[in-house]
Amino acid sequence: MQQTQSTIYTVSVGIPAFNEEANIRYLLRDVLNQQEEGYRLEKVYVYSDGSTDATESIVCGIKDPRVELIIGPGRMGAAHGQNVIMERATSDCLVLMNADIQIQDPYLIQKLVMPLMKSEADLTSVKHTPLPARNFYEDILVTSITIKDILFESYQNGVNVYTCRGGTRALSQRLYREMRFAKSVGEDAFSFLYCISRGYKYGYVNDTAVYYRLSDNFADHRRQSTRFFKGKNNFGDIFGSETVRTQMSIPLSVYARATYRALPIIIKKPIKTALYVGLVLWLRLESCFGRVASETWEIATSSKKLQ
Repeated sequence: MQQTQSTIYTVSVGIPAFNEEANIRYLLRDVLNQQEEGYRLEKVYVYSDGSTDATESIVCGIKDPRVELIIGPGRMGAAHGQNVIMERATSDCLVLMNADIQIQDPYLIQKLVMPLMKSEADLTSVKHTPLPARNFYEDILVTSITIKDILFESYQNGVNVYTCRGGTRALSQRLYREMRFAKSVGEDAFSFLYCISRGYKYGYVNDTAVYYRLSDNFADHRRQSTRFFKGKNNFGDIFGSETVRTQMSIPLSVYARATYRALPIIIKKPIKTALYVGLVLWLRLESCFGRVASETWEIATSSKKLQ
């Protein structure tokens, strides 16, 4: 898409949701209040994946003709919900959002879709920033995210699989018309690997962010982490082991530079840093055993309440 001065691109937003009554009203409010510069918000699709709480009634209560509720047949998983949204959408750009994020930037969508409008990318994602920790365990995770952001943004200027996060992504029409998610596990990495392996371009937008709540207990964190590690094991069958190895391996030299840059944080919080390293090693080992990750995602309830 080549942008001209008179061109106004259309954008749709897709939100797969399962029991998101705690945040869906606030998220829709913030999406509808975005400053539409250079684009027009055409539709906001909310796909209810068998919700049993007030999610559907809250969405129906939003009196805006752009908001459309899609009620699924039952628990099918995030991948299925996003595929339904992509089949329904017709806009120039499609923004996929998790239902449990918070938007603070009124120009978030404009910044996210601008590289697509300029034909600089077909897939973009933004910085995902955790909200302030509520307890000791959550602060361990916040510390780890701060360190990992330094690492991921140091590698190829942020243009890598680890900055493509499922909380918020934008897809060009030609990409979302072609791509369909294979599984609900690791769909953020799936979208990046699909984009790169098919010759499309990925862009990391680092001048804005969305906010999310980390788990505040081991059980919820365990569900999320093992889901990611197990999902990673499926990618080789889809994209080829060499593609996955190339795209998901970070050189030791990058680790070294990032560790040096993160030293002030590590020195300030050595115990929490060490505890997180131990957690990662344990969960990686645990993910090598047990059942295959499910198509439907297990809910980490402690990360749902953002307000």
